[in-house]
Amino acid sequence: MVTSRRGRFDRSLGVAGLALDMLPRPESVALLRQYVSKLAQADAEAIAAELGDFPLALSLAGSFLERYRSVSPAAYLAQLKDKELLEHPSLQGRGSSHSPTAHELSVGRTFALSYDRLDPADETDRLALALLARAACFAPGVPIPRDLLLATLAPEEEEDETPAVDPLAAEDGLTRLVELGLVEEETDGAVRLHRLVAAFTRQAAGERMEAAAGAVAKAVAQAARAINQSGFPRRLLAWQEHLRYVADAAAELEDEQAAWLSNELGYHLLQMGDYAGARPYYERALAIWEQALGPDHPLTARSLNSLGTLLQAQGDTAGARPYCERALAIREKVLGPEHPDTARSLDNLGHLLQAQGDYAGARPYVERALAIREKAMGPDHPTTAISLNNLGGLLQAQGDYAAARPYCERALAIREKAMGPDHPDTALSLNNLGYLLQAQGDYAGARPYLERALAIREKVLGPDHPNTQIVRENLAGLAAADKS
Repeated sequence: MVTSRRGRFDRSLGVAGLALDMLPRPESVALLRQYVSKLAQADAEAIAAELGDFPLALSLAGSFLERYRSVSPAAYLAQLKDKELLEHPSLQGRGSSHSPTAHELSVGRTFALSYDRLDPADETDRLALALLARAACFAPGVPIPRDLLLATLAPEEEEDETPAVDPLAAEDGLTRLVELGLVEEETDGAVRLHRLVAAFTRQAAGERMEAAAGAVAKAVAQAARAINQSGFPRRLLAWQEHLRYVADAAAELEDEQAAWLSNELGYHLLQMGDYAGARPYYERALAIWEQALGPDHPLTARSLNSLGTLLQAQGDTAGARPYCERALAIREKVLGPEHPDTARSLDNLGHLLQAQGDYAGARPYVERALAIREKAMGPDHPTTAISLNNLGGLLQAQGDYAAARPYCERALAIREKAMGPDHPDTALSLNNLGYLLQAQGDYAGARPYLERALAIREKVLGPDHPNTQIVRENLAGLAAADKS
């Protein structure tokens, strides 16, 4: 039996690898208490979490606390949270027993044994170094989707003349990191970078970290935008923590990329029903765009519109209205009265007025939005379906059920064809049409629409999402009405 930091061996060697993971949290706590028996549970768990349950680091931490009793666990933990984590004396062996080889008493030198084997002059190692630096820009210790990490190697700009990285060469670079034990592979292909290795990499990579951070910010923003536009927000939950971490890290730059990251995270949280969580990110995006691009830029209008939508979702229609009105004014002035983005603001303002009970005031906005979208996007476009759905809902609110029905039915038909039978927008139309049929007294006709809408939303959004609850309440109302 031999021990090695190597994460992968050639199969032809006949070596059976047994991966040794980090310690389970209870064992980490027990290890720390071997050194400091009276260490409180909460303090031990916090220190173990900060060190990522890394056995060597835990042993060094325990030795340090045992020797230097004047350093309280709380003070030690605060010191570990410093950005220069590996520079802490405890993680360099201070307070521990002498070792003939010395390196094992320093966490940083332990990682350096593997890192120093990467030769920047070698193409595979160069890509490995680039991927390691990029991995260090993600949330520490959290599995990184493989395709997302590899996407960070794309050229910085679309017009960049730098040739794209060969996918097989990129995989070779990632394999090199696994072989050296610098990253771990998950069963689903994702890779994990230990938080202490991430801290080491941020120091060792030096100037490469700035380019790496920019590449990660761009790739994460693009991937988040693609998922957001798909309409399936739960797909982003698997790496929401990375989006949040990268967005927060980029916020200090206050550039357009930082605004996009905050905007995409805000949109994702809004779609998942976390209205309170979405608000600071939407506000941050607006502040950055207003500062960088000016108060009348289309992206500023986008943020204003988003904030108005969020406030309305929270029930604050009075607070939402100034944002929606200002967004519409900017878009009409800068983009023109027939632009699709202008139609979006018209639709949102009409929906807001409807929520305030001003049906007569809402109707011109919704009808104008529909006319713009039918002309610009076509009569069967999913965006046109938004206006059809909204106009149907407005007519229903006014009590004109017969006039509302063809709009709702047309919106559903467009969405089923263009977006599929299980898309969240299809579920919205199913719910609205079911609710309309219920209002018309057609309880038997309403039920299959509402039941199908509920099934989609439970699957796509989850059972506790606000939109799922709306359908559930509509079904409950239908059952009560059917019994009466």
